[in-house]
Amino acid sequence: MSKKKIAQSVLSRSASLLKMGASITAKELKSRVQKSSLKEQLKLRKEQAQIAVETLGRMKGAAMKMGQLLSLDTSDVLPPELRKVFEALQKDSPLVMGFESINKILKSEFPEVFSEITRLSKKPIAAASIGQVHDADFRGQRIAIKVQYPGIAKTIDSDLAILKKMAHGALFLKGSSIKIDSVFSELSATLKQEVDYLQEKKNYLLYKKAIPPSEDWTYPQSIEALSSMQVISFEYIDAYSFTEWLKTNPPQEEKNKLAETLLEIYCREFFENRIVQTDPNPSNFLIRKKDLKLVLIDFGSVKLYQQSFVDQYKLLLQHVFYGRKEDSLEQIFAMNLLDSREGVDVQNALYALLRTSCAIFSPEKQPFDLNDKNYFEETKKSAFNLMNRVQYSPPPHELLFLHRKLGGLFLMLRDLNYKSDLTHYFERTTGKL
Repeated sequence: MSKKKIAQSVLSRSASLLKMGASITAKELKSRVQKSSLKEQLKLRKEQAQIAVETLGRMKGAAMKMGQLLSLDTSDVLPPELRKVFEALQKDSPLVMGFESINKILKSEFPEVFSEITRLSKKPIAAASIGQVHDADFRGQRIAIKVQYPGIAKTIDSDLAILKKMAHGALFLKGSSIKIDSVFSELSATLKQEVDYLQEKKNYLLYKKAIPPSEDWTYPQSIEALSSMQVISFEYIDAYSFTEWLKTNPPQEEKNKLAETLLEIYCREFFENRIVQTDPNPSNFLIRKKDLKLVLIDFGSVKLYQQSFVDQYKLLLQHVFYGRKEDSLEQIFAMNLLDSREGVDVQNALYALLRTSCAIFSPEKQPFDLNDKNYFEETKKSAFNLMNRVQYSPPPHELLFLHRKLGGLFLMLRDLNYKSDLTHYFERTTGKL
C-alpha cells in the first residue's frame, strides 16, 4: 500500500477538485461540439468516470464519500462499463497513513494506556474514505482500531463547496434549474456525523438496542478505553468480507439465508424501529468464519426517522402498488418529492418509475429474481426518462441516504442470486397486499 501523503489542506484539495471538474467539463464540451456517436459518448463517460474515481479515491474524506454515493445511487442507471469504474471507490484505497503516523496518533489520544497496545499491524487491514483499520492486541484481547485520517474533518465544508459548484456547472450545461442546496446540507450533516467517532459509538449503542443480536446476526464488542473523537475500537472478529465470502462459492442455500437476513434487518430498521445504518458498502457486512453469522459494523452513518415520515412513505407505496395514480401524485407532492413547477410529463415519469420499482412485489411476478434483466432494463429506462425531463426537483434530501441503503441492499441481493416470493415483505412493511 502507498504511503503517499493524503491531501489535507483546503488549497491542495480544492485544486485537485477544480482540476477534475475542468477535465470532465472539457471532455463534455468537446463531445457536444463534435456531436459524438453513442459509442463515442460511452467512451467519453468512461473517461470522465475514470478521472473522477482517480481523483476522489486519492483525496479520501467527503470527496471520496461523494464518489461512493454516486457509485451506488446510479448503479442501475449507469452502463455496466461505468459501474465497474465507480465500484473501485467501494474497495479499500491503496493510499494510507504510514505506521509512524498511526503510532503517533494513538499515543497522543491514549497516553495512559498506549503501552498496553501490542502487536499493532504495520499495514492496515482496511482503508476507507474517513479512516483506516489496524489489527492489534489490548489487554489480552485481539482488537480492530479505526483511526481517522488527520485533517479530514476540517475539509468537509471546503470539499462540498467545490463539489457543489461543480454540480451547479453540470446542471447549467444541461439547462436545468434544479436547486441542490438541501441535498448538500444533508450531505454535510451526515459527513460531519461520520467523522465524529464518539457519535459513532453512541449510534452503535442505540442501533444495537433497537435491533438486538439474534441467531442470524451479531455485533463486535466496543472497546471503551480506546475510543475518542478520532479513534474507535472494537473486538476483532475473524470473518470474511461480503466479497471474500462470495469468492468461496457458498451454496445457494447459504446465500439465500444471508439475503433473507439482510432483508429482515432492513425491515426492522426503517419500518419498525425508524433507525437506519445508511452506508451499504459491502465491507460493512462481515460473515463470521466459525458459524457464518452476519456481523454488522460501522455505525457512523446512522439516521433516525420520524414515525410520520415512515407512515407517509408506507402510504405512497400502497398508492403506487395498487395503481392509484391521483392519490400517488398527491402523496408525492405532500412529501415534497417533486417541485410544484414540474409539468405533467415529469409527474408521469416519476409515477412510472415508482410503478416499475414496486412491480417486484406483484403476485404474478413471484418468485421474483433479483437478477431479472428485463426488470432492471425497464427500471433503467424509466430512470433515464425522469432524469432527462426533470427541471426543478433535486433528489429528495429526506430519501437521499435511505435510498442509498436500499440501492446498496439490492445490489448485494443481486450478487447473492436471490430469487424468492417477495409479497410478504410488502405486506409486512406496508400492512397491505
